[in-house]
Amino acid sequence: MPHDLEAEPLASPPRYRILVIEDHPSTLNMVGEILEDAGYEPVLALGGNAGIRLLRQETINLVLLDLILEDMDGWTVLKTIKMDPDLGSTPVIIVTARTKMQEAHALKSHEGLFEGYVLKPFLPDRLLAHVREVLL
Repeated sequence: MPHDLEAEPLASPPRYRILVIEDHPSTLNMVGEILEDAGYEPVLALGGNAGIRLLRQETINLVLLDLILEDMDGWTVLKTIKMDPDLGSTPVIIVTARTKMQEAHALKSHEGLFEGYVLKPFLPDRLLAHVREVLL
């Protein structure tokens, strides 16, 4: 029996939901716009506590985590995510403005807890390349 291609709608690509945890509203909105323009669904959290709460309430495919947050240290957020049996498999990309020397030491000491990192300031294409690499 011949297969009728018109009878079945083409499957659309998955719309990944990306949680952005950041404490600067302008940066949070900018990253959200970059993600949305690239076809992702951003979920925005202003601070670590809000980010953890949203991660527990929403279906999230990836977290973009700033390390320097006002309400909670980013490393604490990362450890909270990775130690939670329900959240621990969620991939995390660190997004930080720390200097290279500080960054190298901190990243080395937390190896294995995150899937990549991007240094601020970043070009949108660089951020999106890391996102695609982790999600695909």
